[in-house]
Amino acid sequence: MTQIPVIPPDLRDKTTVYAADFGFSPANEDNAPALARAIEHCRETDAGILRLAPGVYRIKNTDFLTIRDRENFALDGCGAELISETSYFFMVQNCRQVLLENLTLDVDWNILRPASLARVISREDFDLELEFLDDDHPSLDFDICSFNPFDPIWLTPGVPGDPEIWVHPEEFSVLGRGEADNRIRLRCTAKGVETIRPGAFYLVRHLRQRRGAAFFVQDSRHITLQNNCVYSTWGMTHMVNGQSSHILFDGEIIRIRPGSRRHISTDGDGIHIIRSQGYLQIQNCDFSGMGDDDVNIHDCNMLILRRLGSHTLLLENEGAGDPGDRLELLNKDFSPSGVSLTLRAVTQQEDGRYCLEIEEELPDWIEEGHLLLNRHYASDHFVIRNNYFHDHRARGLLLQTKEGLVENNLFRRTQGAGIYIMLETLRGLWYEGTGAGQLVIRNNRLEECNCGGWSTAVDMMATLPDNTSGYTPFSDIRLENNTIRVTQLPAAWLGCCDGVTFTGNALEAPPTEEMPAVVCERCRNENLSGNRFCGVPLAEDAVRRTQDVRERNRLQQYSDFVY
Repeated sequence: MTQIPVIPPDLRDKTTVYAADFGFSPANEDNAPALARAIEHCRETDAGILRLAPGVYRIKNTDFLTIRDRENFALDGCGAELISETSYFFMVQNCRQVLLENLTLDVDWNILRPASLARVISREDFDLELEFLDDDHPSLDFDICSFNPFDPIWLTPGVPGDPEIWVHPEEFSVLGRGEADNRIRLRCTAKGVETIRPGAFYLVRHLRQRRGAAFFVQDSRHITLQNNCVYSTWGMTHMVNGQSSHILFDGEIIRIRPGSRRHISTDGDGIHIIRSQGYLQIQNCDFSGMGDDDVNIHDCNMLILRRLGSHTLLLENEGAGDPGDRLELLNKDFSPSGVSLTLRAVTQQEDGRYCLEIEEELPDWIEEGHLLLNRHYASDHFVIRNNYFHDHRARGLLLQTKEGLVENNLFRRTQGAGIYIMLETLRGLWYEGTGAGQLVIRNNRLEECNCGGWSTAVDMMATLPDNTSGYTPFSDIRLENNTIRVTQLPAAWLGCCDGVTFTGNALEAPPTEEMPAVVCERCRNENLSGNRFCGVPLAEDAVRRTQDVRERNRLQQYSDFVY
């Protein structure tokens, strides 16, 4: 599939409503009530278009401005800029054929600063002095969630060999100011603080809990988000879940506010798709500066702790689904068990853990480490083309579903992999992926990706309760005619795939005797022909084939980052 059919709103014979008629004005301290009134009026009268007007408008709503139960509706920002004190912008709920366009969104950094750029003046054991470079007189009342290493030249995320340092509240305290107003002395006992060295640059992250989003699409179909610009949020930028499908992101921009002293745009992902019905198109977008990945498309796996009875399972992570959903029971290595189950109910215990009530009698061999997939969700069928993803923390694309096309994109200076095909069951963190497959990744350019030394510029990895078997959860993945220019090898890691084609790609990197250009780990039916390395055909000895899961730890020097 090379094009996702997203139907735009049919606005013929529809009336136009102007938000200004409901009191929406730059002079207001809070425009959320006026905007909510205008949105509700459009719903009650079936108006087709709600127009804002150019200007800067403050909003203070503590929940999303929700467009619900609409069909054939457009909200045209007309260049309006909304500045939020809470980071809750727009939700589209239970809608069909809705368009949101021409909005600029930002949060008020005077209310809450999500991050600060700092240079290390000194460190003695656990005592540090930091010079804050984007605030001449920073408050002493602040928190530190993490230290993210920044390149001293580009002032963007990622320094090979410098790990991210994650700080618990009890591991940090402010000691006072240094010799200048923008210098602060503090004590930090977090793991990894011993790696901090004078002269290094870090983005000091302050947010411990994300909140809100710029756009949240829930249980909606044929939704278009077009030509919007987001400077900052305290959560994700775009989120999609539930019964949502046929979503178009066209010309969306995420960037650090021009002329500001900021060094982060949005705190979370650019686009986060979780438990949806798929059919997604992302095109002509420009994402940079985020505190996390560009695009994450996934459904979730559920990790079984134990069988509580003949019809009840206790889970390690969140249970999700509705009565009647079909569940597939998997072995610990993600291979099919051949057992299909029907969900009766999801319940939550007093300790917060989730239980699943199952219609059928459960096999008595189920034990800790077995997995479940809810097959009601299928975030499959996507096209990602003609985008620019660059200069931000974490990874570019996280591809964890099936039937996808990724073409003609430019990736530059992502901290981790530019393209990451993944399946991860990480206890206490996340349980993402249902087995990627039928992917075509072609004609992309990746420049200096993995600049933080997390993995490789193109990466494929499955982390499961049992990684020792030969089962390959990925299938039929084609990487063709891509240009991959990196500063360290390997350039690509192909793992856990049955039917991987890596052909016609041009790899550019400083050659080393110790590191292969490409690693092929636990793959079957692979085709690695027609590639070039530094202008000449990729030699067979530049490819390392292995069946050993431990090979990754041996080759990758900087693999100890922790969320």
